[in-house]
Amino acid sequence: MALHWFATYLTKKYSKNKKIGLDIGCGKKPYMNFFNSEYVGIDIFSEISNSKEQRPNIFAIGENLPFNDNTFDFITSYSVIPYVEKIDDFISEIYRVMKPKGIAIIIIMNLKALSKDPDGYYPNKFSSFQLEKKFKLNNFKSIKNKNLKTFFWSYYFDFTSVYSYAILESKKSISPNITKDKLFRHKFTKKISKSSILHKLLKKLFAAYCICFQFLHVKPDFLIIGAAKCGTSSLFDYLMMHPQIGKSLTKQIHFFDRYFDRGHAWYVNCFPFIWEKFFHEKIYKKIHYW
Repeated sequence: MALHWFATYLTKKYSKNKKIGLDIGCGKKPYMNFFNSEYVGIDIFSEISNSKEQRPNIFAIGENLPFNDNTFDFITSYSVIPYVEKIDDFISEIYRVMKPKGIAIIIIMNLKALSKDPDGYYPNKFSSFQLEKKFKLNNFKSIKNKNLKTFFWSYYFDFTSVYSYAILESKKSISPNITKDKLFRHKFTKKISKSSILHKLLKKLFAAYCICFQFLHVKPDFLIIGAAKCGTSSLFDYLMMHPQIGKSLTKQIHFFDRYFDRGHAWYVNCFPFIWEKFFHEKIYKKIHYW
């Protein structure tokens, strides 16, 4: 009861004036109706997914969220973190998809609750203090003490029930070192996004460009596949030192996990033009070894 009542209150209060919210580990979506914003629920596949009403909007894991950067301004995660294997990746993904000054509500089973299940497997066990400290290390700040009601009930339930609470705000902001040109483009893009017709038109034009001119781009000869923190970035940097290896648009295109819906034509356009390959194979190689 404590979890449901207070989680309902926190969801209603902090989702006010927010455009879109994400519920990580939504389960049967018990808090969907309490969101004062557009609701997106994600969870891993399970038997409850057979019910259309209770089915998550997206099947995914918290360590690899299939969303663009700066998508959500409100995120909840209730009773999920103790089960997460890669907690740093989980928090980093929350930070990545959250807009500047976004709010995250985290509720977990506290140490008292987990001690009652000694045989259970919980990779991460935190008290409220440890939970807030972990998020602070990942560029979040606690705002639990800014509201008197939140302050009182969060500490009350933390000591009397089996749940701990963290109400956090993202420290993300536009870099102060941003150039005037980038700032102008940022404002221009923001204005375009507000005009849905213009935004859709530009997307269609870009999609048409990708389809028409994909033949001008080369396809990759090899892919670098690896887990996080296993040296793929270093390998990429070493390969880019070679003058006869072309560079993709970005180091991580994320076509196969996040942007697959953009299509094969978009993927091919992320690679160099065919004349760049021709220059390096037919001209640069002869000059270099002459």
